[in-house]
Amino acid sequence: MTDKKKTAPRIQESTATFIQDRFKTLNSGLEYVADAFPVLYKRAMAELKGSFTRSQLSLIIDVFNATALTPSMAGQHIAISVSDGIALDGLDKKWDVNADEINNQIAALTHFQAACLEIWANGFWYGSGSPEDETGNLDLDAHVDELAANESQNGQRVRRGHVLRTIRPHLTDEILDRIKSDLRDTDWYAIGDGSCSTASSAGEIRITQDKNDLEYFFVEIS
Repeated sequence: MTDKKKTAPRIQESTATFIQDRFKTLNSGLEYVADAFPVLYKRAMAELKGSFTRSQLSLIIDVFNATALTPSMAGQHIAISVSDGIALDGLDKKWDVNADEINNQIAALTHFQAACLEIWANGFWYGSGSPEDETGNLDLDAHVDELAANESQNGQRVRRGHVLRTIRPHLTDEILDRIKSDLRDTDWYAIGDGSCSTASSAGEIRITQDKNDLEYFFVEIS
């Protein structure tokens, strides 16, 4: 069994009661919740990937500078902060964002998606794993890359994600079948200028060639 890190978090009495009502012991419940959250968070990030433009994400990060996250307000910070940032500080002008569009997009999020987006944006300023550039300053572009929408050649927005595999050239039917099998259950998306493509039941697979390697992506036009 994987070694467990010992922690001693302080929680509200109401939280302890909630956990104890649903698990055999308070400790086992807290362990489950703490270990399950990263899984749920990553799934929410995959769902959100490509939903916002780079400018919109930059605005969202901007409003979380000097914002303290409060558990009782989880999922509610973002709508209030973005609305205030636009109305009071003109952040829509600063980041060249349509105010109505971003407010509507945030309103359409589930409560959990909104809470995860708050953690992601707040983490840029206060997370120990925030990306830095070569000078040691926080790298906004690198952080935005995690969730930003990509644009295809004809301007359609697509959801994008990590490269799933790099393989050597000489495509065969066997390789294409393996690619389709790999991508069948994934939630990750990407886009490339494909030198080869093949249809799958869920979308299109495009193959891009870079020097001596091939990278393949699953493409979903939204």
